[in-house]
Amino acid sequence: MCIGSILVRKKMIERAKGPGQHKKPKSSILSLLQSIFAIIGVISTIFICMIVALMAISPSNFQDVLVQLYPLDTQEPQVVVVTATHPLATTTPTPPPATSTPVPKPPSGEWMVRAYNTDDVNVLVVNGHIVGASNVQDSLKDTGLININPYLQVGDSNYVTFVNVNGPRGGVWGFTLHHDGAIVWGNEGRTEQPNTIGYYKTIQIFSDNTVMELPPSDPQGEHLQGQWSARVSAADLGLIFINGVPVAGGYQGVNTGWFDTSNYLFSGIDNEVTAMVWNFDGEYSWDMAIQVGEMIVWGSSNQGTEQVGEVFHTSFIIDSNGNVIP
Repeated sequence: MCIGSILVRKKMIERAKGPGQHKKPKSSILSLLQSIFAIIGVISTIFICMIVALMAISPSNFQDVLVQLYPLDTQEPQVVVVTATHPLATTTPTPPPATSTPVPKPPSGEWMVRAYNTDDVNVLVVNGHIVGASNVQDSLKDTGLININPYLQVGDSNYVTFVNVNGPRGGVWGFTLHHDGAIVWGNEGRTEQPNTIGYYKTIQIFSDNTVMELPPSDPQGEHLQGQWSARVSAADLGLIFINGVPVAGGYQGVNTGWFDTSNYLFSGIDNEVTAMVWNFDGEYSWDMAIQVGEMIVWGSSNQGTEQVGEVFHTSFIIDSNGNVIP
């Protein structure tokens, strides 16, 4: 189309001259200028035709992006043509799955304890507190089943201690631990040793509802200096624990004397002492003491009436130097 336009233009120039018109000679400079203008005209016409042809192409069909890359091993640029019809997708990193921390929980189901076959006193202790007791009197020899769920804590730190306190003559006991109606632990026995802790056993209850007997306290190790002893006079009954072990007890005002506790107090640690009193009914009283040699280093006494259950509970420390710390 563009070449045809050039030919038509040339013919029009020739017709304008006329067939018989005398041609005048032109100078060489004029001829050169005419040739330059003719070339410029031809180039302009071709450029216009190219623009028209390019405009006929829809720019929405594709997009060419020229990217110059400069590799590390050469200084010569390379041209890469990237054709993109849609925006490049962006990738959102997926976070790693969150790790869940197990939530501590108390043992599940119904937990119950029982004391029976009693002489002189059987005591049920859960996590350091008396929850029930039986004594040699006919009407109180059997506690029946006592629900201990209100005393259970979150996690595995749940301990049930069964204690027999024997008086001047022989003693007997019977204890059971129940879970959802089934006996998961039990013990019966007797002792002929007077005025002593006739029997004790601590059972640990785990959050998965399994149970385990704890071994008896190991008396090995360096003990506190001096001769340590404890005394409990209580109505209706009282106990002293040292480091989780029942070391002295008394009941119904019976004089059970001083209990040797030297093997349960250790140097190098803080020794935890817990004292507690239980009342069946009516009036109650207690008089407790701990001494080293002939010197009393701790004591507590009181009395009252009408309140039943655990009427007194306290804890304190005997440190590695034998000092009492409230």
